[in-house]
Amino acid sequence: MSKQKGNSVLELLLFLPIALFFLFVVIDAGLSLIQKAAINDAFRSGVNSLPAYVKSEQNNYPDREQLYTQVVSRLAQEISSNVSEVYSTYDSSAGGFEVLANLYRVSIDPLSGKTLSLTPELVASFKQGQLSNANLLKSFASIDDYLDKVFSADLLNAVSSYAEPLAYINSPVDSAQSGQRYAPVSWLVYSEVRAVPVGINSSFLESALGGLYSVQLQGMEKLRDY
Repeated sequence: MSKQKGNSVLELLLFLPIALFFLFVVIDAGLSLIQKAAINDAFRSGVNSLPAYVKSEQNNYPDREQLYTQVVSRLAQEISSNVSEVYSTYDSSAGGFEVLANLYRVSIDPLSGKTLSLTPELVASFKQGQLSNANLLKSFASIDDYLDKVFSADLLNAVSSYAEPLAYINSPVDSAQSGQRYAPVSWLVYSEVRAVPVGINSSFLESALGGLYSVQLQGMEKLRDY
């Protein structure tokens, strides 16, 4: 009988650490999934609050400083503030995130509405914590890859999704001159969040799961004017 008790105690000692290990992994993974969803909601909420800009009195387009102060900087701050609230709910000293907002000027063919070129203009970035794990850094997609994907799909459209319609021209003399006209310039804002969720053992999850543990959200929005 004492031998059987000794075997039971030994089995318990061998099994208990493994059971606790898997329990903590499940709890940690569950927390990270909850935080991923919260970070996604915070990002979408920030993007949906994208402020409009005021057109310049001299011409129909805003200047760079207007766009930076009215739109790009405010958008990055809004997203950063929303994501910070997610971290403060758990442990603001752990994890970390980066928020990036880029302004792009898109040249549009006034006749066809097709995209001609994309030019980066302004950047507003905010960081909290550190994203230093090599596995995580390798898992993030680059901005160039995202832009190539977005604009490759846009080029398949008869008219660019980012073209701003102007007046319709109806020429009774030359039908070839008739048709919809488009603004030669559109303004887009690229926004991105790179984040590491907070967990009981974040360093372990980073090492074990790598890119599956990290969060990267990207978006491209067309600016609105008042």
